[in-house]
Amino acid sequence: MLSNQEKLLEFKKSIQRELEQQIAQIDKDIERYRQDQLREIEDEIVSDGYRYIQKSTAKIKLHYTTERSHAVADLRRELLLKRDEYVGLIFDEVKSQLLAFAESEDYPAFLRRKFTEAAESYRLQKPVVSVRERDLKYADVFRSVVPDAEVKASASILLGGFTAEKHGKAFILNETLDNILAEQREWFYSHSGLRITQF
Repeated sequence: MLSNQEKLLEFKKSIQRELEQQIAQIDKDIERYRQDQLREIEDEIVSDGYRYIQKSTAKIKLHYTTERSHAVADLRRELLLKRDEYVGLIFDEVKSQLLAFAESEDYPAFLRRKFTEAAESYRLQKPVVSVRERDLKYADVFRSVVPDAEVKASASILLGGFTAEKHGKAFILNETLDNILAEQREWFYSHSGLRITQF
């Protein structure tokens, strides 16, 4: 049988073991709590970092898109100016050739042919024919095709050719070199390959 002293020692050891187990359990709980808190903080830091990256990426993307749009608009503007400059040079040359043609020996025959085609196609009677001031000298060309044609000068015709208006009607036939050149400019823009498309 155990003495009181031994029982006391045993009781003390038992309490000591119980305390150590409780301390170990508390240490485990504290470590688990600490790990949970660390995970939470890490998750929050990762989440904040992700949001920051997303926000920064969106800002960079917006800046890049804006810069690109401005650069594309500037480039498009430059290309349009350059294209218009080239087209202007081409059509200035064509215009000077048309003016030279309007001063050539072939010009009266051109007027006669075009006016004859118009007179036959539209059965012109007593037409009012408008020409540029310097082409009034060709009035007989028009009257040789339609004797009762009235020929007058028009300040709006610069290159040559004529317009014919049916007497008393709103119908006007435009066979001016000015009009032909303007129509060719539209055709040229559509078919020359100088169209500026979206890029």
